[in-house]
Amino acid sequence: MKARFRTASGKATIVQAYAPTTSATEQEMEDFYDTLQQTIHGISNQHVTIVMGDFNAKVGKDWRTWRGALGKHGYGEENEPGERLLNFCHNDKQQVEKQRSTGTE
Repeated sequence: MKARFRTASGKATIVQAYAPTTSATEQEMEDFYDTLQQTIHGISNQHVTIVMGDFNAKVGKDWRTWRGALGKHGYGEENEPGERLLNFCHNDKQQVEKQRSTGTE
């Protein structure tokens, strides 16, 4: 889902995304990230872009390895979906800004 807003400081676009779970096939994951990338690339560079949702990923706290894609305030251990998300963010010049634990770690 994508929504556009006019704000006092300019235009903003919010993309709400829900990644497939870890039981999804490799093709389903590829399709999800391809669609997400196409959606992001379809947004004007003049817009502030926020991508949010549930990526079913643990990105961990190795900010040195993922400099530019992950801030210094991560937690936990990275898992495979987390690595995929970090690769996506790194390649697309995005950054994971906030994580929330569901308490099921």
